[in-house]
Amino acid sequence: MSIRVCRLSAGFPKSVREVSQGIQPSLYYISKELSKLGVDEHVICLGDLRRRELDGIDLHCVKRPYTLNATRKFRELMREMHFDIVHGHSADAFPYVLSKLISRTDAPLVAHAHEVCLDAIKYTLPPIGRDGRGFLKMASWYYFRLPIREKLIFSTADRIIAVSNYIAQRLRECYNISLSKVAVIHNGVDVSLFRPINKEEAKERIGLGDRPIVLYVGAFTLRKGIHYLIRSFRMVVDRFKDACLMLIGGVPSWYGSSIYYDILYKEINKLDLKNSVIVKGKIPHNRLPIYYSAADVFALPSIYEPFGKVLLEAMACETPVVASNVGGIPEIVRDGESGFLVAPGDIEELYESISKLLSSNILVNKMGSYGRLLVMKEFTWELVAMRLMNVYMELLSNFQG
Repeated sequence: MSIRVCRLSAGFPKSVREVSQGIQPSLYYISKELSKLGVDEHVICLGDLRRRELDGIDLHCVKRPYTLNATRKFRELMREMHFDIVHGHSADAFPYVLSKLISRTDAPLVAHAHEVCLDAIKYTLPPIGRDGRGFLKMASWYYFRLPIREKLIFSTADRIIAVSNYIAQRLRECYNISLSKVAVIHNGVDVSLFRPINKEEAKERIGLGDRPIVLYVGAFTLRKGIHYLIRSFRMVVDRFKDACLMLIGGVPSWYGSSIYYDILYKEINKLDLKNSVIVKGKIPHNRLPIYYSAADVFALPSIYEPFGKVLLEAMACETPVVASNVGGIPEIVRDGESGFLVAPGDIEELYESISKLLSSNILVNKMGSYGRLLVMKEFTWELVAMRLMNVYMELLSNFQG
């Protein structure tokens, strides 16, 4: 049975090199792998992409997706293409929800919950800068728009995909969504791209010789808890003199304030870590495996984390992880096997777990190997696509019946 799916997203990568940010890896790889299974994939996204096709995926661009005019154009596309299923990611399903409320004869809606925006508001609002603009920008967007849209989307959806059991529970707690309506399908990782490279060679390629490396990859935002990692690293350096903490990422454009970035630099200077902490900008997606492979430990000290795709990337490169025991992280990390789980904000526990790994190459290799095997068994994009296909087939069977 051939299925034609319309995927709704605020953005889509312009090329394979640009799939590292936010939910873009999910959008790209889900569409790519479902296409291999025979699904006719069409993506409606925000912007004005010059390319109308990427790896067999048809792209349709809408400049202003939240207007009535865009909703009308969307309905015209629906009538023209005869989609079997509409799959919206987070709040980007809103135009279709409006269309569905106007006419209930459209295709079934699958809503993909990558996070719950009420939690995003709580944990992601940036510190208020001197001019207060960071707070105002985020507050105006989240407080008055996204929660209303999100609740309407999840209430209207015929099926919901949650990226973790944690998110499924938060949907029930925040929006009174029945868990019988939710299918939990974890995100995946590209295991052909994220694979181990010889550690000594990788360290040489990034210019750090044989120094012990602790790596962080991700956004520089308050919810990621990077300041806790920096504070714990002061103790790490006291014990391992030549240890290096590498921070890869930056402040997202939507964050509205760079004050957290300034806070991190103040912590580094205050703790006299200028020679031990390297802050880098964003690294091209296809170069990240070099950094993961060079690292002896990957750390994710988040205060809030719906899933944690960077953990899969590190584990796929056979790098053991130390991560906070919050959100969806315990569904990825096997404590004591692929890495260690620590209490969020516990600097001492972060230090102890990192030190255990830096003290034992045998433990690093053992946990790294286990992590790669776990990813291959449970977290490939091929598996994600097959699980989604099962949801689609079940939904169409119920909808047509």
